[in-house]
Amino acid sequence: MNLRVRSYNVEFGDATLISIPEKDVDGTERYRHILVDVGNRGTPDDNRLFRPVMEDVLGELNNEPLDLYVMTHEHLDHVQGIPYADKYHYGNEDDTKLLDDLNAKFSWFPISSKKGYENTVSASTKAKINHMKQSLKAIDTFMSTLQAMGEPVDQHLQTLLSINIGWTSHCVDHLLKCKNPLFVYQDPTLSGHHPFTEAKIEVWAPEKDIGVYLADYSMHQMNLGTPTKPLIPPQGVDAGVFYDLVATREMFYENLLAANSSTNNTSIVFCIEWRGNRLLFTGDAEEASWKEMQRQGVLKDVHFLKISHHGSHNGTPEPEILDEVLPPGSPVGRYAVLSTALGPYDSIPDADTLALIEERCERLYKLHLEVDPGKYKDIEFTPKT
Repeated sequence: MNLRVRSYNVEFGDATLISIPEKDVDGTERYRHILVDVGNRGTPDDNRLFRPVMEDVLGELNNEPLDLYVMTHEHLDHVQGIPYADKYHYGNEDDTKLLDDLNAKFSWFPISSKKGYENTVSASTKAKINHMKQSLKAIDTFMSTLQAMGEPVDQHLQTLLSINIGWTSHCVDHLLKCKNPLFVYQDPTLSGHHPFTEAKIEVWAPEKDIGVYLADYSMHQMNLGTPTKPLIPPQGVDAGVFYDLVATREMFYENLLAANSSTNNTSIVFCIEWRGNRLLFTGDAEEASWKEMQRQGVLKDVHFLKISHHGSHNGTPEPEILDEVLPPGSPVGRYAVLSTALGPYDSIPDADTLALIEERCERLYKLHLEVDPGKYKDIEFTPKT
């Protein structure tokens, strides 16, 4: 039996089923399955993909429990799939039928998703978390005000906002109903919290105190929560120009990008070693996370890389860090997979980033070009030892 990474084309999102052969106590070899993220941007057209993906996952489990579920971070394009399918395909709004069918033995969540987490960290980290929440709330209020007034809304800003707020908290609350949730960070005590007896699994990120990943936010306190007057441009001023100026003055775009990166950098990054193969799963970790992993000395060369952040330029580290993961000049036996879609963002995927990775791999699998939406690509690894 070979180790198999099954990557689903969910368009702009991630969904991966890892099947790892291990021997039971009686010597019988069987697969242990890890499901990592199921989600995408969450438009009605995107959501059609969740049912075929989840039906395939359940078929692979064959009425056996899922061994481990991993939610890498809290963005909608990584968390929406299971709650959406539970609500629209397997039950109703309050049902957990799909979660019950998956029956995960273990489940992992990033440390920052733990309720009350901000009360367990340093004062500076707590302040940054609160500022991020306030900034997102101010932007959401501003956008909602424009929509209520029938004014145009910047679609890029709206997309970023929906991924960070949208239905995200509802999805995370739903997923936290999994059994035996563990809120993981770099090098916690994992014994008893994973299904493996032979394979080795390590968490490389995030840090327990996520302050290292959080930006400082510009807060101008617009007090838009319950405006006493409509947000109306002065006479003779173009409405679109006026609202763009408001957003620019309050640094909404910069703050939203900072919040987006902060959450990406709290992604669970984990590495699996199995019979001489080393596979790395990165969530949407960005440069700050990669630099911290290098500083902590956890990086190793790998045979498989799940490309971070859908091929964005800031999801792959600078060459001197990437050298430690995908060494230059040794592409044979190394593979990478990209899960993305063309269209939502002009700069994703980034061509230069993909070229940098591709020259270090025997093959780079681009799901959006190789398989139909809702289908999958299998990458197999034979034992090396």
